[in-house]
Amino acid sequence: MAKYVVFIECDSKDYDKIVPKARKSRDYREKHPENYPKIVLSAQRFLGDIPKLTKDLKGFNIIETDDLQKFVNMKVMNMPEVTTYIVPIVDLSEFQDTYLKSRK
Repeated sequence: MAKYVVFIECDSKDYDKIVPKARKSRDYREKHPENYPKIVLSAQRFLGDIPKLTKDLKGFNIIETDDLQKFVNMKVMNMPEVTTYIVPIVDLSEFQDTYLKSRK
């Protein structure tokens, strides 16, 4: 199953709007997991800056899915206050194996 890092950011001034939506989203995801990517590692909060994220609240999830519609569902659920960036990731040993095979 494909894995992705999903970076999230928002302005702290919107947090009063975000918290109820996030809790509603979590409850809905628990009741309807078939509609959303599986969260492999739940949301975390960054203690420092990372590239690209410019709002004062930053975090990430690690998810897995092979269904692109689930990305759409996830993004729509958190609009417009939360911006998401979805980045594919791959197991390093799998990448290295593929790289070594391509070098032959």
